[in-house]
Amino acid sequence: MSLTALAWDGSEHRAFFKDEKPPPGILKKIRESVKGQPCWLKFDGICKAPDTVVFAHFRDLAIGFGLGIKGLYGCPACSSCHDEADGRTRILERDFVKYIHGLQSLRYWELKLRGVVWTLLS
Repeated sequence: MSLTALAWDGSEHRAFFKDEKPPPGILKKIRESVKGQPCWLKFDGICKAPDTVVFAHFRDLAIGFGLGIKGLYGCPACSSCHDEADGRTRILERDFVKYIHGLQSLRYWELKLRGVVWTLLS
């Protein structure tokens, strides 16, 4: 598979990312670990209910809705910010939302998840 195919062929791109899955059990532990945490996205004017925080997986917007990489990258987000990040609402500019979600996902990985995941995999 060439890089050109990944960049331009939608079906190969989707299939490549859809097949990528972390080992079983890790995602459940990650989802459970965000309970009680604050929303990390905090979109101005959107962020509301801190009691509805879930793990918002970061996804490549080029592969389409519902085909998010259910992987290790993401961050805690309230239901309102999660809706904006997944595109169910479109209040903010998409590039801004993607940038903030990606940035906060990397920060969350570095600060909270990296050590936990490596411990679980060992």
